Amino acid sequence: MKEVRIGFVLLAVAVVLCGCKKQAPPPQPKPQDTEVRQPAPKPSPAPEPVTESKPVTAGVWTVQKFATIETGLVAPESILPDPVSGQIYVSNIDTQSEAYWEDDGKGFISIIAPDGAVKTLKWLESRPQATMNAPKGMCVLNGKLYFTDNTRLKRCNAQTGADPERFMDLKGQQFNDLATDGTHIWMTDTQAGTIYRIDEEGQYTEVKSPPSVNGITCWQGKVFAVSWGEHDIYEIDPEGEQEPQAFGLAAEFKTLDGIEFLEDGTCIVSDFEGGKVCAVLPDRKTIVTLAELETPADIGIDQNAGILFVPQLKANKATLYKITKK
Repeated sequence: MKEVRIGFVLLAVAVVLCGCKKQAPPPQPKPQDTEVRQPAPKPSPAPEPVTESKPVTAGVWTVQKFATIETGLVAPESILPDPVSGQIYVSNIDTQSEAYWEDDGKGFISIIAPDGAVKTLKWLESRPQATMNAPKGMCVLNGKLYFTDNTRLKRCNAQTGADPERFMDLKGQQFNDLATDGTHIWMTDTQAGTIYRIDEEGQYTEVKSPPSVNGITCWQGKVFAVSWGEHDIYEIDPEGEQEPQAFGLAAEFKTLDGIEFLEDGTCIVSDFEGGKVCAVLPDRKTIVTLAELETPADIGIDQNAGILFVPQLKANKATLYKITKK
């Protein structure tokens, strides 16, 4: 009987223990397990390559080739449309042997029309007592056309070409491009890596410059230049006190030659050995190739007519593009 009681007690204890033990709830999903995951965006398609035969867009600007000058020009280096005189000047080094800096009495300046027609092939050339040597950069200030002549700066009447004269001599090495802010002439010496600010009396100041400075331009009270060897774009301190400020785009170019600005601050540059003309948008970071062509040199822009002029030095020709804003 005692054994039965003990059995009942053990059974009762077991029942109580089973009733007290709770079953563990099923595991709840973690928040990250219930999160809805969006599919990764598809990569944007690669841009189509740019060629001369189709219009291309840089932000809000579009260019389209409409004319090519293929006869008469010999190593054209620079094209300058002057809104005051109405003339469009083309400087020709006149060499087939890369004698770009020789005092050989060669070289001439042509006058072309906005449609690409050559009006006067040798509008200005060497004369007795007034030789020309490899003319390159040009600018017009107060009725005078100024142009570089290796280590000399010369000028003549901008309308007629009369009275060509040596304006000033400096101890330079390779005078290259010119620009004007309406008061001064800005001149680059590529070999010396020097920029000169010159007044109409021939007084000058040396301004801090990037090495191997090439093209130069003035825009809205500021001065900008490009470097051939450093292959970057720089903002220049007009007072010459601060160091040139690089855009930081050297990895994008090979040898920069010309530089101009459009009305919205877009910068147009030519890459001579890179074989292209590019737009650098006002953010100074975004680059768009506008045209691919052989040896583009010192470009010019007619803002009123909306024309981009590109001399192609080694190809002995010039290409004209219509440039418009969408």
